[in-house]
Amino acid sequence: MHEEILRASSLIEQEPQNPLHWLLRARLHQSHLDDEAARSDLLEATRIEPFYPNALLALARFERDQNQTEAAKEALGRYFKLISQTENLAPAPSAYRERALLSPAKDAVTEWGLFLNKSAEITVADFECAIHAAFLTGDNLATTTFLAAGLSKHPLAVPLHQMKARFVLGKGDVAGARKIFRNLGKLHPNLTAKLQFEEGMIYQEFKMPKDARSAFLAASQAFTKLPSRLRSAPPMKQLSHNIQSALSK
Repeated sequence: MHEEILRASSLIEQEPQNPLHWLLRARLHQSHLDDEAARSDLLEATRIEPFYPNALLALARFERDQNQTEAAKEALGRYFKLISQTENLAPAPSAYRERALLSPAKDAVTEWGLFLNKSAEITVADFECAIHAAFLTGDNLATTTFLAAGLSKHPLAVPLHQMKARFVLGKGDVAGARKIFRNLGKLHPNLTAKLQFEEGMIYQEFKMPKDARSAFLAASQAFTKLPSRLRSAPPMKQLSHNIQSALSK
């Protein structure tokens, strides 16, 4: 990594007015956890070329990662203003993601919708954020749409199935939630104990103590059936502790 930074610095010495070189070194600094150096290079890139959208978007993303919300909003605002004033230039899909992450839930739902419609690279975490924003605002249509899109793209994603179960439980459809949990178990038969424990925790969220206890008991039984080499692994020991702790309450 140090050699890569040196090479990027050499490019800057050769072409100090090329913002691409400053962006490259900023990314390398950030990968090396040198946030101040990364910010300095990003700011220099935007100073050299104030009308370079990639630099503004990179700066906005960096500031958000650093929890500098106002600085991130300022850079992103400049980005969208520049895009709107430039003919034949559309916002990058990731720009809508940035604006969604910086917006209140009500506004974020629209931005997430734009991002999901325009981006080809959408992670499970992106869908989780989008679904959470829609759920918080009580937008059932958006929640349903985002869940369907997420599960279509990531059919094995445990968090998305669990979010869907929470959504249907919130609507009072206990049978529907149980069906989701059963299907999830079929998708991941090697995770039975963990999934049943997490099912119990979700039931607890919805004040369903009998269902929660049934899930915890099933998790305990599934755990005892695991090979001893798996039960002895540190993460599994923690799972066992969590299950027993839940059953003791």
